[in-house]
Amino acid sequence: MRIFGKSVRTVVMKNFDNLRMSFPSLFLAVLGLSFFLGWSPLFGQQDAPQAAPLEGHQLLQIALDRLNATPELTVRFRQEVKTFGPVVRGAGIYVKGSGNRSYFELKIQGEHGQPPTVVQQVCDGKTLWEFRDILGKTELVRVERAHVEEVLKANPHHLPQPLQLQGIGGLARMLSGLQAAFRFHRPRRVVRSSQDQQKQDVAVLRGTWKTESWMRLLPEQAEAIAQGQPPNRDSLPDYLPTEVELHLRSKDLLPVYLELSRLEEVEWAWPWQEKEKLPLRRVPFVTMHFFGHLPRVEDETVFQIDPHDPRLQAAEDRTETFLHQLDMHMMVNPEGME
Repeated sequence: MRIFGKSVRTVVMKNFDNLRMSFPSLFLAVLGLSFFLGWSPLFGQQDAPQAAPLEGHQLLQIALDRLNATPELTVRFRQEVKTFGPVVRGAGIYVKGSGNRSYFELKIQGEHGQPPTVVQQVCDGKTLWEFRDILGKTELVRVERAHVEEVLKANPHHLPQPLQLQGIGGLARMLSGLQAAFRFHRPRRVVRSSQDQQKQDVAVLRGTWKTESWMRLLPEQAEAIAQGQPPNRDSLPDYLPTEVELHLRSKDLLPVYLELSRLEEVEWAWPWQEKEKLPLRRVPFVTMHFFGHLPRVEDETVFQIDPHDPRLQAAEDRTETFLHQLDMHMMVNPEGME
């Protein structure tokens, strides 16, 4: 008996018994519609040369508005995490369907011959189902979307988790979190190579934590930061960035790249010289490439579930845990996460 449609068996597994899945890490991060009206005055030029150049937050808001207005979308992604130990590489897909339906899948390469770890989330519009395997332990849990939406609407000032791609809200919620947590500088225009080596024009947004974000991340420094003192970045946990960089495709404002980085000091000298500190340098530790954007759902069967499946009926309700993990303060207290 299958839980989802046929594509589930062709993409990752043939049945639930051999699923290899895990809950997405803190860094899994990280959509718009290409046939929407092209946005040409990206830098205050072309259609409106008299207009002032857009600031970073204004451009991000336009991209977010288009993304929220997008009825259907399919996006693939690749990511690398360079934090503790070996580089962790993964690839996946995010699908947004009508009626609050969504599909998210991430496959992380295994180490030393171990099988890959995969997380899969499917939302039928009412319930988010998640399959995961942590160190060989397979679980099936559920989250009630209606309750999540109700709580979020009751807390309009809640700061979304900016560094995580979730099955509820998806990439739009991640971008909303970036907008709420980071102060972005004026975008600059560059030409970069896409995943298929094609040249594409992109707007580069680089941001740093807002003052209120620093105060939440470093509560012991909150009073000093509120008085205008710069935060002590050395106190920031190693798994959190000091800067983010987001690339939006100029023709439609679809995200194509997300980078999390830290500013680090480097000491260097010739062997016969005394070491001296060089200027701070940006060191990326999480990168995500988005590609294969399609303004449609390729396979509707990814949303299909069997409500009579006993495994679904027995799934543990993790709605409250999900809400707890959406809270940004969990980013500075990861040991409190289940």
